[in-house]
Parts: sequence; C-alpha cells; structure tokens
Amino acid sequence: MIHYSWRMILRGDTDRAKRSVQEYTDRYGWDGTTIPEDPASGTIEESIWQVSEDVAVHFMSDDFTQRPYVFAAADSINSCHAMQAHLQNHLNPVPQSELLADLENSTTPDERRRAILSVALGGPNQDNEIVISSIDQSLRDESAEVRKAAVFATTYSPSSRYIPMLTEALRNDASVEVREEARTILDVYEQLDIQ
Repeated sequence: MIHYSWRMILRGDTDRAKRSVQEYTDRYGWDGTTIPEDPASGTIEESIWQVSEDVAVHFMSDDFTQRPYVFAAADSINSCHAMQAHLQNHLNPVPQSELLADLENSTTPDERRRAILSVALGGPNQDNEIVISSIDQSLRDESAEVRKAAVFATTYSPSSRYIPMLTEALRNDASVEVREEARTILDVYEQLDIQ
C-alpha cells in the first residue's frame, strides 16, 4: 500500500517553485523524471524524484488554483511522515493556518473561490475537520461562483462526509451551475464507490 503525505502548496509561480524543488532534490542527488502533460488522456504534468526504493517526491501544479504543490509517497507510513517533515523543513510550504487566514480574510468572490480551493488542495488526503468545515461554510456563500468551487473542492480528498453536503447543494442550491456541479461530483463519488 502506498501512503501519501499532505499536498504542500509552494510559494511563487509554478516555474519558480519547480526550480526550488529541483535545487532541493539536486542537493541530495535524487534522480527525477517528468511525465508530460497529455490533455487527450487527462494527464497533467508531474515531476517525480526517487528518494529511495520506497520513497518518492512528487511535484505538480493545480489547474484550478494555479498553485504548485509537492507531496511524498512511500510504502510505509513512517517513511511518508519523515519525508513530509523533510519537505516542510526544506521547501517552506504554505502552512494550513495561512491558507485558512486567506479564506477568512478574502473579500471578493474570486478571492474566496481561490481560497477554498487552496484550503482543500493543501489539506490532507483523509478527512480533516478544518477542511470539511471550511467547505461546508463555503457551500453557503452568497456567491454561486464560491459555492461551485466548494463543490469541486470536495474532490481533492473525497470523503463520504461530503455526500450530504453535495446532496443538499444538488437539491436546494439556487444556481443551476452549482446543482449541475454537485450532480457531476456525486456521480464521480458513485463511480469511486464512496458512500
């Protein structure tokens, strides 16, 4: 079984962040490869550095937030946690507290849209009360644009705990676009057998 760390959002644009990760991995002599983007298959560009036989560092950029991020993958949970700590110490990712402050302090719908997506992207790969609560609050935002983003935010770390929220949005949201997005995400959840 492969274990994944939190997705750690990096500062700066994608090119700058990728250079930082490349310099970091070069210091340790880790071999890397890049999987090119292939829009036809839905593959986005991903760079991977093999740290050891059972640990790898992954770098990607999120299409929806335009934010670069890095995460660790490892065969053991302990190795994954150790690599996550190493990445945090050397790459200075944006902490969850800063992402939450950005959400709380955002004033325009576009800022709130990007902030809720960033909170979800920068969260762990399992249920997290802070992320779930933030998405739930954003699903009640006055802006349909923010509510639609909150619906999509449930895809970063899918959980059965989002199903009642998505169902509520599908049944009762005033925006057709939000209801359609909720239907699409619920269909994906069903295909993934998330109940």
